Amino acid sequence: MDLDERLFRLIYKPDGIYVSISTLHGRVKPPLDIGEYQRKLLEEAKLTNAVLVYRDKAFFLHITINRTVPEPKGSNPVGVDIGMKNLLVASNGFKAKGGEILHKRRHFRELRSSLQAKGTASARRRLKRLSGRERRYVNTVLHQVSRAFINSLREGDIVVMEKLTGIRNSTKHRRSQNGGLPRLGFPQASVLH
Repeated sequence: MDLDERLFRLIYKPDGIYVSISTLHGRVKPPLDIGEYQRKLLEEAKLTNAVLVYRDKAFFLHITINRTVPEPKGSNPVGVDIGMKNLLVASNGFKAKGGEILHKRRHFRELRSSLQAKGTASARRRLKRLSGRERRYVNTVLHQVSRAFINSLREGDIVVMEKLTGIRNSTKHRRSQNGGLPRLGFPQASVLH
């Protein structure tokens, strides 16, 4: 459930931080179970919105904050290009191929298609498990690629990325690539700041 500034706010009390969420039956005010690092981030930044997620019989609140990022210091710019065939190519020589992830996603897409065509209860249960498995696989691969890229940087390197808003609408691709383009997972590579 998406929550904007009107639907949620944080309440700071001596015994912890509580979140006040507006519901149909009034406001609920559960405590946040967070660490010191997250507490400091919340106190220093402006809250923008949140997403309330119910997973594994527990509620999680994903809070988005707006924070000013300090100017990078360094003298050696490293250009980064993100794509599908090559997940990440950098001007410092780092390259991560995307063939394996494309093959795995195609496999998941075909499996999903055949299970959806069946439509049985067991097929729906398997689809749910499959969705989680694909998401975890892609997140793991993207994390490994971004971590390997970060480790390839030297002291004084600055990562430079092109602003690619609207690229999905302007690129030409084959019909067979339809499932891959919108599912390109890399805004998660924003860890490359």
